[in-house]
Amino acid sequence: MKRKSKYNSRLGKLFFIIPVVIIGSLVVYAFVQLNAPGTVIVTAETTAGVQLHVEATIDGKTGETPWTLSLPQGNYIVNYTSVQWYYPPVSRDVGLLPGNTVYAAVAYSPIQRIIQATPLGFNETTTTALHGVTPVNFTNPSSSTVSLEGSLFSRLVIAPGQTYGYVFPSAGTYEFAVANTNETITIKVS
Repeated sequence: MKRKSKYNSRLGKLFFIIPVVIIGSLVVYAFVQLNAPGTVIVTAETTAGVQLHVEATIDGKTGETPWTLSLPQGNYIVNYTSVQWYYPPVSRDVGLLPGNTVYAAVAYSPIQRIIQATPLGFNETTTTALHGVTPVNFTNPSSSTVSLEGSLFSRLVIAPGQTYGYVFPSAGTYEFAVANTNETITIKVS
């Protein structure tokens, strides 16, 4: 007696095709996801939190901050331009994964003006500063107390090894003198 096979060839083909379609779809999906671009947002601000509009370069492209660009997966170096009155920030390394967003943010620090004041005078006769930005620091490297007179204060006493810092709130020309001498310094604030 011959038994009839219960194997259905159509059903067998279906059970073969379904896994092939699923695996193929997963491979295509993974390929698309791994080749999807990511987003880099490039920003710059001062240490006081003021947003700056400066040029930045990444992967041979240049733009002005704040700047958003789409790039393929990879590691990138972001370079920022110099800005007058500020120290340039170091380059930023960013690693970008497909479909992700990364931030390349830096803070520009103001360049300080350091004026050495001793009982004999100052280490320079003029300097410049930007109002509201540049810290001007009077420092006393000597072993004697120094008294300064100027347009901002009638008398400022700086002990040995101490520093007095000031950020000028407005533009102008300011002159300071070591008390009891003819030694002066002019600070031109723009």
